[in-house]
Amino acid sequence: MITELRLQNWKSFSDARLYIDPITVLIGTNASGKSNIFDVLKMLSALVAPFDIMDIAKTVRGGAEGIIRRGQQECSLTISMEGEKETDQLAYGITLSFDSQRNLFIKGESLVLLTAKKNITLFERKSIDSNNSSLVSVELYTGGKPRVQTFAAKSSVLSQIEYVNCTKMIKDSVLIATENLRKIHLSNPVPERMRDFAPLSTTLADDASNLAGYLAKMDADAQKRTYESVLKYLRPLPDKDIKNIRAEKIPMTDMAMLFCTEEWTEGVTQEQSARGMSDGTLRFAGIITMLVTAEDKSLILLEELDKGVHPSRAKDMVKMLREIGKQKQLDIICTTHNATFIDELGPQMIPFISYIKRNDHDGCTDIRLLEDNEKLARLMASKTVGDMMTNNDL
Repeated sequence: MITELRLQNWKSFSDARLYIDPITVLIGTNASGKSNIFDVLKMLSALVAPFDIMDIAKTVRGGAEGIIRRGQQECSLTISMEGEKETDQLAYGITLSFDSQRNLFIKGESLVLLTAKKNITLFERKSIDSNNSSLVSVELYTGGKPRVQTFAAKSSVLSQIEYVNCTKMIKDSVLIATENLRKIHLSNPVPERMRDFAPLSTTLADDASNLAGYLAKMDADAQKRTYESVLKYLRPLPDKDIKNIRAEKIPMTDMAMLFCTEEWTEGVTQEQSARGMSDGTLRFAGIITMLVTAEDKSLILLEELDKGVHPSRAKDMVKMLREIGKQKQLDIICTTHNATFIDELGPQMIPFISYIKRNDHDGCTDIRLLEDNEKLARLMASKTVGDMMTNNDL
């Protein structure tokens, strides 16, 4: 699983590290740079497919022009993950820059196996072919003298290497790296996009706009399990009880609509479509569905987990994250502005909270572990962590 992310000149970051745990909580004011972390993780995930780097960059908020920190020529990203052996680590790194035409290109790329005895560079991008700028030379580890192989320059080597002859060590390590990156999923449901009919789909969109179509497309057993899990965690959310949730395929079409049944007074129920459901119910249904249907050992990114949910339900949200995360061995990174949610995590979670803040020196974004704050002990004598966040004491 992924253990660490390093950002150098990515968007608002100069040089920062994020340590990833089973639950990692990011706090910070608006525009501090929290969403920039999710942007880079989603981009890294896209690198497992052989797409043109410019096309991938266009999907990032702000487009390719905003990727590299202002005034800098290049940015470097390094993501560390567990290796095949318990003591091994893999480090995948990529460096991006602009050419003279302001087109983004991959300047450097490598995969390194870090063992207890030595570090082995499994592959490393070297130079563009002087006779064909669409190709790049890459050195592959052989155990002896590296072998040089050419790859398409505009796509990641990581996405192409499975098609070339290389050592088993490279094949196995690339498989681990690509699986970890492929299993990064963002969940940021947008209720106004969830109220209409949705096309049937085998994947859930980041904004959960196709939630109805995703649920309706499942086979009967998977659908039953998902409905039960969604109901379990959704029922405590509103004032009144949610008795049922379902997605119904519209006859003669490839579309579906989401419905829920609510009990407003004892014994009296009413079913309504997504068009009449509250923002909080829709948003939380999308988040729960992402969590319970993700592959085991995925990395789930939850943008503003508490948005649209009353602070009194913070305890239920914390319980959900812990239970589903443990059951499916998920790593979860969530951002929040909810002081009650932070306090519900309890003091034992302090080592896993990072606060994101623009520094006074150059305005770049820093990532700081809460437990490293020299003022923490003094502040905790009179305040909760939620109070510190609310008062911007950190």
